[in-house]
Amino acid sequence: MSPDARHVLSTLASLLALVLLITVASAQDAGVSRDGWVRVEWEVRASTQGRPVMSGYVYNDWVLWIHKVRLRVELLDASGRPIGETFGLVFREIGPGERGYFVLP
Repeated sequence: MSPDARHVLSTLASLLALVLLITVASAQDAGVSRDGWVRVEWEVRASTQGRPVMSGYVYNDWVLWIHKVRLRVELLDASGRPIGETFGLVFREIGPGERGYFVLP
């Protein structure tokens, strides 16, 4: 792959990371988010310590590889106002038609 192609893919991946935002309402424990090229499925469950943990998969529905996928999750109160946020990564490149696993505290 040429340096120009790598730069384009890296830029697209960075833009994708900025576009990818999962919004979870406080009462919601599972869901799906889609932006056209990327689909995210998640669930929220209690950890062994009793804290909520979000886990799921980022699906690549695009024809090119994606990497450096960053997730930003906002916790909303009952009125829809943000009361917290956390960040996470998918620790692998995701090929076309593949998925990458994530876990967020």
